[in-house]
Order: sequence, then structure tokens, then C-alpha cells
Amino acid sequence: MQCPRCGHENASSSDYCEQCGTPQNVTEGTPVQVEYQLEYRVPPPPPLNGHKALPLQLPPPPTLEYDQLTPPLSSYSQSIARLRVGIFSGVLYFVGTIIAIFGLLGALTTLGSGTVIGLTGLLFALVVLILSIVFFVRLRRRAPTLRWWQRIVWVIGATLIASLALILEAIVSPHGPLTQYFTAFVLLLYGLGVAAIAIW
Repeated sequence: MQCPRCGHENASSSDYCEQCGTPQNVTEGTPVQVEYQLEYRVPPPPPLNGHKALPLQLPPPPTLEYDQLTPPLSSYSQSIARLRVGIFSGVLYFVGTIIAIFGLLGALTTLGSGTVIGLTGLLFALVVLILSIVFFVRLRRRAPTLRWWQRIVWVIGATLIASLALILEAIVSPHGPLTQYFTAFVLLLYGLGVAAIAIW
């Protein structure tokens, strides 16, 4: 018997082709039917749970409030407003620096008068002014701690303390070089205090 698939000549008693293993007792039909009958199809696998396929369910994404994503506008504007030293603080800083320079010059004049003392005082004044400018430029982007009204309160308090010290010194020792030296020292400390309050 001739195999309908590979054409191999098999014995009439064999049920399968000796060459390709095709069954030999198949009734002859059209080539399409024979090819269809010889095709092997793998059955689909059963579902994993034994009954039916489970639908794929993903957990819903967490819901975030709008306030958690974006900060409040008021706090953002306040942080931007307090990010650097303002104009008021800058003016107050340089006013305190100038007062401290006058106090330093006054302290030098108590040592005597002359060209050497004058040049030394001018040199000290320039050095203090340059250092104060460099210090201010380095700290102007620093977030200040005090608010404007707190600075005013601190400056008023420093002014009252300096005035009280000058009044007490005038009462205790109304004349002499000690008064001039003490006044210059008070002005120097007052100017440094105002400058520190300005950038605090």
C-alpha cells in the first residue's frame, strides 16, 4: 500500500507508514481533507485554578490630595520673601558700620593728634568698610532670623542702652579724655550691635 503522504510503498498488513508513521487505513478523499486529517493540533491547557481563568486585577493607585503635591501659596511666598536680606536690613547694616567707624576714629583721636594718627585712622576706616562690604555680600542671600519689626525693637533697645551708658558716664566723669574714650568705645559697640542686628 502506498503512503498518501510520503509515497512510500508499505506492506498491506501495516497500519502505519514505515517511513513517516502516517496511518494507512484512512479513507481517501481530497488532498485538502487528507492533509487536514493528518494534522495534529495541541489541545489548549486547562486554567490554572481548575475552573476558570481569573481576571487580572491591579490595585488602584493611591490617591494624593492636592495639598500634598503642591505647597500652600502663602508659605511659599513667605519663604521666598525671607530668602535674603532686604533693603531695610542692608541700610541698617551700613548705618551701623558707619557708626562703628566713627567710634573707631574717636578712639584713635584720644591717643593724640597728628598726621600719623590721621593716616592710621583713615586706613582703619577703609579696612573696616571693605571688610563690612565683603561680609555683607557673603551673607546677603542668607535667610534672616528676625523680622523687620523685631529688628526695630532690637535697635531701639540698643539705642536706649547706649544712651544710658553715655548719660551715666557724663554724670560720673563729666570732663577729661576718659569721657572721650568711653564715648568712642560706646559708639563702636553700638555700631557693631546695629550691624549685627541688621543681618541677624
